[in-house]
Formats: sequence, structure tokens, C-alpha cells
Amino acid sequence: MQAQAHRAEDVTNEVTDLHQLANVALEAKANLELKEAEVVADAGYYNAAEVSRCVEQNLTPYIPKADTSANTARGLYGKSQFKHDAAKDVYVCPAGAELTYRFATYELGRELRYYRASNCKQCSLKSRCTTEQGQPDDHAGGERTPDGSDGGADAAQPHKFKLRKTLAEHPFGTIKRWFGYTHFLLKGLAKVQCEWSLTTLAYNLKRVLNLVSFEKLMAMVG
Repeated sequence: MQAQAHRAEDVTNEVTDLHQLANVALEAKANLELKEAEVVADAGYYNAAEVSRCVEQNLTPYIPKADTSANTARGLYGKSQFKHDAAKDVYVCPAGAELTYRFATYELGRELRYYRASNCKQCSLKSRCTTEQGQPDDHAGGERTPDGSDGGADAAQPHKFKLRKTLAEHPFGTIKRWFGYTHFLLKGLAKVQCEWSLTTLAYNLKRVLNLVSFEKLMAMVG
């Protein structure tokens, strides 16, 4: 993972990006000496606990929230079909009914808020919502962050994700295709981290030299 505009990079041997968001985002924020900033990442980085860490440090995350609902896998309405009304703190189901807040729990570094509607038995869409008989269980639809949001992407700002693709994907393509650097030469996490740090340093220096002359760069760092 690499944060652009200033060197903040890391290498991990974890198989997913679920726990990689906050550390690099906070490092980039510190390096740039920012009081607040926006963080844009792909859906693989979405993790409510990581989002909470960002929000607590004045970082606004924009991450597409993956639909991991078991209902979606079964062909039923998943969590993404229930829209949260932040002003009223209710979820609105596909039938238009409001699910009101009932209680909250705290699990695996995230707060889970549970909501329920009151007249599901008579709903014409019930068979597409649940296979349970009678009143469905509470809907665990809310993974809330300290600011009250769910940390997911703002659908009204798709340009942020288009911009991310041009900024975040470009360095890796350049390093692989232009540098010919297709694999690590060393073994062991610490050595690979050092190798990657040197690689990103070389990339950033070449980027800088495309913008300013060598003499100007030396004058600025001298």
C-alpha cells in the first residue's frame, strides 16, 4: 500500500487489505502535517474499526462498502438494500417501512446497532426479505463510526474514485512496466519492506525530476 503526494508506504504479509487503511493514512497525514484530510480506498479496505480510527483522527474515509450480507448470497434483500436515514436514525427497507433503533453491541472493534420494523408479518415483500416465520430478527444494519456515519462511500461523489484510479494505480503500473520491477528480490518481511521503501523513493525522485530541474531540487533540499 502506498499513499501518494508524500512517501508513506508499507508492505504486509496479510492476505487482505482489511487492516491496512488507518496506519498508512495516519502516516501520510503526519508526513504532510495536515490537521484533516480525505482518504479514498477501494472496497477491499473497508473495515469499520479502521474507518473509526481514521474518523477519530480527522480523516474522512471514502470507501465503497462491500455487501457481505448472508441474505444477498441467498438471493434475498441484503444490507445494501436498507438505506440509512441519518437525520432520523432509521433504516428504510425496500418496502418503504422504517426500522427503528433497538439496541447496540460492541464486537471486534466496531459498534453494531440493531434496528427492527414493526409490521413485517403483513409485508408483501417479506418472502424476499427473510425466510423466517413470524417477525424477523433485528436487522444488524448499522456499523457506526464516531461521527455517526457508517464510513461507506458518498454516492454523490463518484469523481473521488475516478481520481483515485489515476493517482493510486499509476505508480504501480510505472514501477512494473517502466522500471521492469515485477517481483521482490529479497526474502523476509523486514528486507522486503526496505526494498519497497527504496523502490518508492526512486519512483518519487523520478516524478519530482519530471517537475523541477536537478539543480532546483538540490537547492531545495540543500
